[in-house]
Amino acid sequence: MNTLFRIAFGDYEFVLDRTSLTYSLTETVTKTVWATALSLGWIELKERTTGAVTRTDFGECKLISIAEKMGAAGKRILLGLDAPGGVPIDIYLICGSKDIQLTVEASRDSKTHLLERVGLLPGLCQASQGGHLVLPLGEGILIPADTSAHLDSRVLPIWNPITGLLMPFIGATAPGAALALLTDSAYGEAHLTQKEGLLCASFVYERDPERRRLDIRIVPLPKGNYISIAQAYREKLIGERNHQTLRKKLREKPLLEQFIGITHPEIPDGGVELRSELHTAMNRWEFMETQLTQAEGQELVVTGAGDWAYFAADVWIRKLSPELPKTSIPVPLFSVVYRDSILLHAYQVSLSSILRMKPVFHLLKKETPEAHLLAELHALTFPAFLTAHQFLTPDFLVEEALYSDKTRVVINQSETEPYDAGEFLLPPGGFYVRHPQFEAHDALRVGTVEFSQRAWRVRRSLDGKPLEQSEQVEEREFAV
Repeated sequence: MNTLFRIAFGDYEFVLDRTSLTYSLTETVTKTVWATALSLGWIELKERTTGAVTRTDFGECKLISIAEKMGAAGKRILLGLDAPGGVPIDIYLICGSKDIQLTVEASRDSKTHLLERVGLLPGLCQASQGGHLVLPLGEGILIPADTSAHLDSRVLPIWNPITGLLMPFIGATAPGAALALLTDSAYGEAHLTQKEGLLCASFVYERDPERRRLDIRIVPLPKGNYISIAQAYREKLIGERNHQTLRKKLREKPLLEQFIGITHPEIPDGGVELRSELHTAMNRWEFMETQLTQAEGQELVVTGAGDWAYFAADVWIRKLSPELPKTSIPVPLFSVVYRDSILLHAYQVSLSSILRMKPVFHLLKKETPEAHLLAELHALTFPAFLTAHQFLTPDFLVEEALYSDKTRVVINQSETEPYDAGEFLLPPGGFYVRHPQFEAHDALRVGTVEFSQRAWRVRRSLDGKPLEQSEQVEEREFAV
């Protein structure tokens, strides 16, 4: 008897063994194998009388029912299980053209056992040799897969900007391909572990007092990278109407205009601040709903909380920075998802601030060329979001970012070495920025023009036309 469900759809092949409840996943464009005979998940139960906690793999549970059907959303597989003590588990798999949706309902206790935790897709999000684990820690990091031996295992709460994930997704890259795992739960955590010498992450869910379903979306990304993973999450938010642009907010909240295009915006009194004490709340869902209700109708909403608050927030104030693994490489994932939706101010103006084109935070009192540059850039580019990013040198010190409005930024963070891109030559600590109506640089050469010493210059079109077509161009030079 054939025990396999084999689904070849879109850019992937998904195979599920109905007896062991293990699966395999292959991305068919680049032939990347993401999973071979991995478990769908596990459940931890506490015995009421003894308090003993046991973990049971889904494949070890009793199979009560199974069904499959084809629908508008794709192939659907339904599984009914009984865990020890008669605790029911319902599993729904929907294989669509671009992703696989896994929904698990395992929230009903029995007379003898209580639900403790549920783990889903353990081992799937593993970076292969030469790849990276992708995490929204801070504004985003990469962790090379082959450095996992130097990384302690850790638990990263979802929607925690200080000790956990800023946004509720994890991802992995292999040479030429990427995989995203997207989820939503106030009671979820990403667990970092090591498997066969490589780093991997998976989602684990604590007991939820609201007993909500657990959802994970698996998105294979042929020829994708870490930016593609963040883009998959952005598309999810837009599809769920949980993304509101700054341009729309400006029409509804004129107060926000004072944050656009000035060097030192002050946060005014009034409005509401969304708090970040989500993980100490008795009921996290109620805490979020109360906070979001308080934000309704306010002229200004400021938050230091995680992703759940961004739908309502106008300004994100980062009060603390998370502790990042020593082997991590910062990447601008936040700029992919939220740059056109929320104001994130720069506490310290740096080359990284220029790469991300951040507006300046109000506590920076010193007038600097960099502050003016960021103000002008933000006025021109605030509706734009990051679409591509790459490291141009093996030491990760030279970065290039491209935005949806065709803005390009290149920075050289080396303290000793210049960077020659052919079209320009950047000194240590130099940069180049180009917008259709704006150009700025700290460079030794731009085009065919060479400078005797590093030149900090700005050119801007004053009539709204591209620089090449403008008849009103302002040029300024600053002392370095």
